[in-house]
Amino acid sequence: MGIHRDKESAQLREFLEANLRATRPCPRLAVISGAAGIGKTELLHALTDFAAANQVTVVSAVAAPTEQSLPYAVLEQLQQGMPPEAEQGYRTARDCEGTTEPSAPASQVPLRVLRELTRRFGGPAAAGHVLIAVDDIQFADVQSLQVLRYLLRHSGLTALSVVVTEGPAPTGAAFSADELLERDQLLRVRLGPLGVEGVGRVLSDRFPSAEAARLAPDFHHATGGNPLLVRALAADQFVPSAARREGGTPQAGDLFRQAALRCVQRSGHNALAVARGLALLQEPSTSPNVGLLLSVEDHTVRPAAAALEEAGILQDQQFRHEAMEKAVLEDLPAEEAAQLRYWAAKLLHQRGANSVRVATQLLAQDLRGQAEEAWVCRVLQDASHQALAAAEPDFAMRCLQMAERCCRDEPTRLSIRAQLAELNWRHQPATAAQQVQSLALPARDGQLPLRYTLRLVPQLMWYGYVDEATAAFRVASTTVAATHAPRLDDEINATRLQMAGTYPGALTASDQVPHDEQRSEPKFTTTSTSTAAAVVSAPVKAFGALNSVLGLRAEASAVSDAEQTLRSTVLTEATVETLLAALSTLVLSDLLSSSARWCDRLLVQARSGRAPALLTAFRALISLRQGNLTDAVEQAESSLERLPAHGWGVAIGLPLSVLVEARTHMGHHEAAAELLDRPVPDSMFRTRYGLSYLHARGALQLRTGRHHAALADFMECGELMKAWGMDSPTLVPWRTRAAETWLELKNPERAVALLDDELSRTHPKHLRTRGAALRVLAAARPLPHRPKLLEEAVRLLRDVGDSYTMALAMTDLGRAYKRLGEPVKGRGLVRQAGQVADICGAYELFRAPQPTTARVAPSGPGTVPAAPEHTIRTENRAEEALTEAERRVARLAALGHTNREISSKLFITVSTVEQHLTRVYRKINIRRRQDLPTSLDFDVADCA
Repeated sequence: MGIHRDKESAQLREFLEANLRATRPCPRLAVISGAAGIGKTELLHALTDFAAANQVTVVSAVAAPTEQSLPYAVLEQLQQGMPPEAEQGYRTARDCEGTTEPSAPASQVPLRVLRELTRRFGGPAAAGHVLIAVDDIQFADVQSLQVLRYLLRHSGLTALSVVVTEGPAPTGAAFSADELLERDQLLRVRLGPLGVEGVGRVLSDRFPSAEAARLAPDFHHATGGNPLLVRALAADQFVPSAARREGGTPQAGDLFRQAALRCVQRSGHNALAVARGLALLQEPSTSPNVGLLLSVEDHTVRPAAAALEEAGILQDQQFRHEAMEKAVLEDLPAEEAAQLRYWAAKLLHQRGANSVRVATQLLAQDLRGQAEEAWVCRVLQDASHQALAAAEPDFAMRCLQMAERCCRDEPTRLSIRAQLAELNWRHQPATAAQQVQSLALPARDGQLPLRYTLRLVPQLMWYGYVDEATAAFRVASTTVAATHAPRLDDEINATRLQMAGTYPGALTASDQVPHDEQRSEPKFTTTSTSTAAAVVSAPVKAFGALNSVLGLRAEASAVSDAEQTLRSTVLTEATVETLLAALSTLVLSDLLSSSARWCDRLLVQARSGRAPALLTAFRALISLRQGNLTDAVEQAESSLERLPAHGWGVAIGLPLSVLVEARTHMGHHEAAAELLDRPVPDSMFRTRYGLSYLHARGALQLRTGRHHAALADFMECGELMKAWGMDSPTLVPWRTRAAETWLELKNPERAVALLDDELSRTHPKHLRTRGAALRVLAAARPLPHRPKLLEEAVRLLRDVGDSYTMALAMTDLGRAYKRLGEPVKGRGLVRQAGQVADICGAYELFRAPQPTTARVAPSGPGTVPAAPEHTIRTENRAEEALTEAERRVARLAALGHTNREISSKLFITVSTVEQHLTRVYRKINIRRRQDLPTSLDFDVADCA
């Protein structure tokens, strides 16, 4: 490993050789100085090696700060390095001193000792040249320094050379010998940091030349050119745990931190204390706070900071590398660190620093009893508010947790607990249920401040504590009415509307706003005098719009209010419910494309807490209503992965119901049934999420043939929605689904009654809901009347963008045309429907029992007679006689594929296709291709 100091090394060799060549040599002194870790010791060792190779007697010593108080510590090391023949008849410096008078000063070396030591070194000097090398002379004891000065000035030892290294002196006083020697007898070598090229040469000891040159600028920036730091950082790159990024900043590890700490510790008096102060305060060294924290004057801080800058630790008065700062802080003893942190926090607070900066000091250590002062609690609460505004919930939570521990005022402590519970609910809902529930009793008893009581209501609702939420709301509502607090009117109204839309049966008539007032347009601040008022009014607008749609009042104002809320409200954890209410309004108005665009925009903004999970679940609901079953499954599963099940509260019904219904439509019935086995809160069934869950469960029961169980779920939905006053077909189309079930149970009269009621309640703008109802109604009508209804259903569903339900309607329409004698038109529609179904992910679409069957149509004038039951049973038995291969060919032929297309899909010859079809015609007793039934039971995906 080279020293890479060619110029300085040449100077020192010339210094030594000049004395070796001189005809009249004289004592000479070389002082190598520089910052800690700069390479002084390496240069000294290189010179001693050179001297030894030139037959110079070398005696060396290393001064240490721990031995600085020991007399003659350095001199005794030098004596131990003398040749054996020089030791005969001589005593150590301590022995010589023992013969002196006891009255001599302790720091004064007696003349007897000086003469004895001169004779001691004179022997080797007479035989040849002697080089005395002392490393870290700034730590040498006083007596040894006196001896060295005497040897240089008065001993007469002309063949003597002395070389010392000198770092920052612990007392600020440097080793001086200028007055002892002539100018040509003294050489001073000052080592500075390496440049980028020098760093590259150091790195070439460990890296290939090309890589060393490439890494040199980054290493130089991280170390300031300090060789000790460069080598430590280079060594860190070869530690297995270090992940050195190719072409990136080198990764600092333990070796680098240890080297940095050593440089700090060896950078002179007060350097370590100043470094600690800078690390704690995160301020430049010129800040007066550094001196105030350390209780020292600025003129003491400045030289220490200069030494740290020269050593490469500081750059522009701040730590050059975060690892250096970390090393300094980790070296600080725990008790001392706690004390300094508290002093720093108090100092910053007194000087008007930002609360977050003060709180950072308080949170860094366990402050124990010191943190009980009143200002600490206030600062921590203020810092939590600032952190939340800056989207740093973890820091805010830590502030509130410490504030709760420090606070001794019980009402204030209760308020802090409420803030903590709300913060946990918004960002870590899986851990907050117990915290939220613990506040229900204080809220009911009026011990909790009013604003926190109101904020607690949605939290209690989330976890299903509906009775507690109702009690808390009543306390808040009564208090606001009694105290005439208009500033809380908006919040009271928003909470009331939120409860009515989530737990519609929780509030009694006395809790509700009068009907005309509840439906009236909320008043908003339009002037610029109160931005806060406008923000507070946004929830009233959003929840009011949602309740309007749920109450079958889908006028334009609800949609425009929702869109205005989405345009004007920024997504935060505090506005998630408001924005979801606005999105729900658009979805329940069958504005699927618009709601999808808004939801996608919000998802881009969602970063943490509940927002990503809730918005992803809501996006899954939109995808389901658009018929994108594959997307709906992926999004619903993603939302469930973002939050643990117990963190969802009653809202678990949203992603679960979407997932169950999507899986059902895709034909994944076992997967859907497994989802229904997951535990859900009982209180979920008191919410509108429970309605969606019952509807999804009923859909699975219907698809798997459990018709009575399905009908029970759909009718329960209807009873709840009627009782709650939110019988909106766009929320849950329970009548349409119940009608499907009645058709399966061969009761078309009941089905028609339900569908007529459904259509009369559905707003003309609710295209998806009307289209789905018309499709089922067509199945209950005579065959000649079906195409008109189904064509209208297909048009509505295409316009609204529900691909899956449109595919069902197209299939029914194609079958109707085939039965009415238009097979070509029918096959084309069925083929298109199959393609749409494949895109949606409904691979099982054609396997599912469909409600569009003529067997349930009522008979009447102009109707086509239904096939007799014995004929149906005969056809079923004939179809069962088909082989799997015949069934595949027949199915594709029924969908409109030509023989050549079938042969290509199934990888068989055209002749084989024709033979299969001939046998199929004979077995099921038909004469032509157009008479092939489309109900043959096998997976259409097997034909692809």
